[in-house]
Amino acid sequence: QAYQNLENSFTKDGEGMPIYPSEFAGAYLDKGFLVIQLTDMRGNIQNEYIKKCAVNKEIRFRQAAYSLNDLAVYCSYVQDYINAGTFLSCGPIIEDNSYVISLNATSSVQLTQSVDTATAVASGMPIKIDYQNQINASATSIYGGDRITNEDTGTSMSVGICGTYN
Repeated sequence: QAYQNLENSFTKDGEGMPIYPSEFAGAYLDKGFLVIQLTDMRGNIQNEYIKKCAVNKEIRFRQAAYSLNDLAVYCSYVQDYINAGTFLSCGPIIEDNSYVISLNATSSVQLTQSVDTATAVASGMPIKIDYQNQINASATSIYGGDRITNEDTGTSMSVGICGTYN
């Protein structure tokens, strides 16, 4: 419930996507606790997030170097340098406070050129370069859900239930 309250507290853009505050670095569930990552750990800011969640017993705070807004900017910068044929997907890894970019591992000539460029651009940034043979399905957050990770490949996914109400 705390995660849902937090997500609902963010202002939405015209497409219904949340507009995150500059200090917000993401949130995830860990062993029954909502972990909120912030770039600014001052007490008054933590209190604002506790109010947004409407509960305080199950909340933990963690310092992060980069906000979700920062990660999105870094990722878009790197994407500008990747050839369209090699780029598969990208997305944040909330727990690591980083961003992963997946490149196609099968297009050898473009791949070498793109990987060299992307690796050089990502050097020193919180971006990981990953190599896949297929497009990853997006792991979107689900209210109350924990992220699931494939033990063999490290790729992530979420499980949810869909339906209609009559």
